Amino acid sequence: MKTKVTEPSKKAIAIHGHHYVLRALVLVGFLVFALVGFSTPKEVTIRIDNTVQTAYTSKAYVSQLISEFIDPNTEMMMNYDKTAPLVDEMEIVISTPKTLTLQLGNMTRTVTTSALQVQELLVEENLTEQAGYSLVNANVEDYLAKGMMLTFDFTTYTQDVITESIAATVEYVEDDTLLEGSEEMMQTGIDTVIERTYNVRTVNEAIVERTLVDESIITQGQPTIIHIGTKQAEVAIANGVSNETATETPLQPIATLAMKMTFYGCQSCGSASGVPVDSQTKMYQGMRILSADWSILPAGSIVNIPGWGKSIVLDTGVSGNHIDMFIGTDSVPSHGVEYPTIEIIRLGW
Repeated sequence: MKTKVTEPSKKAIAIHGHHYVLRALVLVGFLVFALVGFSTPKEVTIRIDNTVQTAYTSKAYVSQLISEFIDPNTEMMMNYDKTAPLVDEMEIVISTPKTLTLQLGNMTRTVTTSALQVQELLVEENLTEQAGYSLVNANVEDYLAKGMMLTFDFTTYTQDVITESIAATVEYVEDDTLLEGSEEMMQTGIDTVIERTYNVRTVNEAIVERTLVDESIITQGQPTIIHIGTKQAEVAIANGVSNETATETPLQPIATLAMKMTFYGCQSCGSASGVPVDSQTKMYQGMRILSADWSILPAGSIVNIPGWGKSIVLDTGVSGNHIDMFIGTDSVPSHGVEYPTIEIIRLGW
């Protein structure tokens, strides 16, 4: 018996062909979906501010994973490019705005930043050593957190120039051409002026270091030189008076002058002229000692006072026609004041 084979119609062949195409499209779709949505999961670390989360995910679900950590409407900065491929052990860093307090030396400032780490903030705010700032309470690798305070020392470097004046010294030189007890200024002193320059390091407005870097003399000083007489006086040479004959050798007065005379004493006295005074004898070379106005009776002047004899001017401290007689530790005369007419035997040394 023969079997009759019936050939499929053209319509049936077309329908059958469409089924193959449909199946191929579905298969391609599955492959694409698998490549995109079901690719091999990667280990991804999500770091948002100071929170860290590690998850296994594929590229298709990265955005969904990120949205689990933050509100999509939140302003943020992220180092992840959605068009880039997903890499195993990738770290996606997300930073959201945060308010921080900066203590800059003695000044406090508040800033809002999206920086993730301290180092990024330093660059953002120019808080560098070149600008004078040094961080003292955190590490540059630390992550920032909202409300965090960062403390900085503020250092400045300046120069300080100081001018100093050093008083002239006094040098005494013995001179045998001058009478003993006399003196003569041979050179007027000049102060030395020195300029010093210092490097000054200031931290938070407090000086912590001063270093001398330069020193120069602006004015070269010189000492005051005074010659002290050592020559013994000889009898009646010119207008001099000897130790032995000062009160005995009759000298002619060169003038007379009405004066007011008072008295003063002390336990141990010097003299304004620099001549040593003997407080026990109250005398100098046999003469009484007087204070006078040196514009009228210069130091070294010798006068004759009625009732007191020859006296020499060695002190000052009174003015006008007024002399003050030195009486050492003796009692002041009861009358206290005299008004003699004195004879001037010698004016000055």
